[in-house]
Amino acid sequence: MTVLQVLHLNKSYTDRRLLQDLTFSLGAGERVGLVGNNGCGKTTLLRMLSGQETPDSGEIRLADSVRVGYMAQLPDPRADLNSLKLLHQNGEKPQLAWQLSPDGLSERTVEQAHTLSGGERTRLALSRFLATDPDLLLLDEPTNNLDLDGIQTVIRLLKNSPGTMIIVSHDRYLLDQLVTRILEIDNTSIRSYTGNYSQYRKEKERLLQESLHRYAESRKQQRQLQVEITQKRQWADKAHRDSTKADGSGNKMGLKEYKRVKAGKLARKAKQDMRRLEQLKQTSEARPKTERKTTIAFDGQERHGKRILEAVGLSKAYPSRPLFEDSNFYILRGEKVALTGPNGCGKTTLVRLIQGLEQPDNGRLLISPSCTPVVMGQTLERLPSGHTLLTYLTDKLGKLSGADRASLEQMGFTGEHLFLQADRISPGELVRLRIAELILSHQDFLILDEPTNYLDLRAREQLEQALVQVQATLLLVSHDLYLQKAVCDKVLAFAGSRIVRREESFADYLEYERGL
Repeated sequence: MTVLQVLHLNKSYTDRRLLQDLTFSLGAGERVGLVGNNGCGKTTLLRMLSGQETPDSGEIRLADSVRVGYMAQLPDPRADLNSLKLLHQNGEKPQLAWQLSPDGLSERTVEQAHTLSGGERTRLALSRFLATDPDLLLLDEPTNNLDLDGIQTVIRLLKNSPGTMIIVSHDRYLLDQLVTRILEIDNTSIRSYTGNYSQYRKEKERLLQESLHRYAESRKQQRQLQVEITQKRQWADKAHRDSTKADGSGNKMGLKEYKRVKAGKLARKAKQDMRRLEQLKQTSEARPKTERKTTIAFDGQERHGKRILEAVGLSKAYPSRPLFEDSNFYILRGEKVALTGPNGCGKTTLVRLIQGLEQPDNGRLLISPSCTPVVMGQTLERLPSGHTLLTYLTDKLGKLSGADRASLEQMGFTGEHLFLQADRISPGELVRLRIAELILSHQDFLILDEPTNYLDLRAREQLEQALVQVQATLLLVSHDLYLQKAVCDKVLAFAGSRIVRREESFADYLEYERGL
């Protein structure tokens, strides 16, 4: 049964065309991931499917009696909390709704909604959304700010839901675990790929290689044909010149006619080949766009000493709650360490302790004097007014070398990007700028706290490629399980009231410790 049909959908804004001639359909129970670069129109499409925006033209057809639910990327916690309380009081889907809800949510008043954390707001919005039991689920970033347990819960609940789903997400782990088809928006159009996110990436790469092969073959044929045309023209010109040299006596007359006829045949063949060449140019594909691999040189300096950080009996608590106590762990130089634990356990607090912005209650945190930790935190501060990307970086780092500029270009900051004014920089560009600043500082202990916030899937993959190559020591805090699995070879985990070191990679930790 077809639940949704989209036919020739178009949407434009004043300054640009966003979506053009989109046509696709969804069957009952399908779980589809919707992907594309930031700003390509994913959220706009969900809003049109939910009736919150109107397309310029085209049709959206729903099967009879289909109830559509839309979970926005930026939820309203007051409305969500109020609605969920009403549903709970009325006995409508309470057991499903409260599985996702924050601890003690039933005691929170609507007036306290603004005190909820980002993860709690996401849980609350999804709880309210699932409690309404829609047939067609439109979800925009359903795992935003969720910890590992929250992500697992979302995946389990959505897998058990019989509804048809379109999921917009930058969470590659979620897309791998949940969806069976990918719809990609690229250059205003849409294309369907069978399988989860990893299968989509492999299929897209296969299609790209086939397209590059066809393009290369077409260019080869065109070059060969151009050589033949040039030769035939040269031969025709020579035969024509030879025919005019004959003096018209005896056998010379036959030779003159022969040369003239030969020249005419060669000229006609050259014209035929020219028509073939023009036809080949018209029917051949344009050169396929390729994604440049990121080869960023993190200049971690070689220094002596093995342990770059060591905690002995480390404890920290706030008046309202304890975080961790009597924790002993270390990080060796060159290791790439995932710092993992539930929301609110103290990951960011540990980063602040390493920075020296807070002090432990008990114990010691020792940092090698041969290194200076460089931190990219979660707080996204705008650039000072009047700055461009280039003036900001030169103010922070001094004059940029040719290698520095090459690294910036590989991260997508081309010449024109460097001169963007502060008020025109998007959140995603600002995050990439902070990462670039970290890279170009040339330090050997890098700490990244949620570096993928605001990054689209392509930017996350570029960051992953760069972090895999880095020679510096790395401490990575992230809700992006895909990124941590690809990058991290050791784990610091919050287990109960302690922080413990795991010698396995993050991928093995997920498999053996968490069953993922």
